[in-house]
Amino acid sequence: MLNTHVIVKKMTAAGMPVQQAEAVADLMVETVTETLASKRDLVEVRNDLQADIATLRKDVQTDIATLRKDVQSDIATLRRDMETGDANIRRDVKDVETKLVARMDTQIELVEKLFERSQRQTLQVGLGIALAIIAVLGFLFRFLAK
Repeated sequence: MLNTHVIVKKMTAAGMPVQQAEAVADLMVETVTETLASKRDLVEVRNDLQADIATLRKDVQTDIATLRKDVQSDIATLRRDMETGDANIRRDVKDVETKLVARMDTQIELVEKLFERSQRQTLQVGLGIALAIIAVLGFLFRFLAK
């Protein structure tokens, strides 16, 4: 948080009237608090993202376990069909494989999108913080340089 007393003191020492210095300091505090994410905000976003990722991982693991069971069941069925000479076995295997690949591709795409979104959000928050800090520092340097 900005120390308005120090800001006002420096501005008045530079020749600015007290009332104007106080107004500028208040505006700076308001701008910083409205535009910058606090550590708590960043921790909250990180925790939310970590929770989302953990949930997604758990969902993917559950889906994988389900897929494994489905595949094992399908394999058992196919073996029985082979023993009985079912002529459609090859076609069934291909259909199962296509469905499994499609489901896995969908899950992979979802994971990639979540990671991309979290990376973009992290970069946006970081960039916003950096730009706000640069703007405030630029203002202070210009003002104090006068």
